[in-house]
Amino acid sequence: MNLLESFDPLVLVVVSVFALIMFVVIWAGMGVSKAREEMSTRLELYGRQTTATMRDDELAKPLAQRTVGPVLIRVGNVLKRFTPQGYLEKKQRNLMLA
Repeated sequence: MNLLESFDPLVLVVVSVFALIMFVVIWAGMGVSKAREEMSTRLELYGRQTTATMRDDELAKPLAQRTVGPVLIRVGNVLKRFTPQGYLEKKQRNLMLA
């Protein structure tokens, strides 16, 4: 009996989808960390370049870095609200504003 025949097809689909999702998350996460490194480099050079050059530099980045990275950062910030750390930061902010 073949090894693949012994598994339920649904299990194979679930494992495959999980592996794909993990690959995308890791790939995007690496892009986000690289984006943060590049952001600090660009901040050091801020004001030295013209606007057209900065725009060209921004557009030269890979599409995933320009789209998926900010989305993941925003999703992470939204999910952080539901963690104890996010709750604590919200209460501290409210105390500062009071």
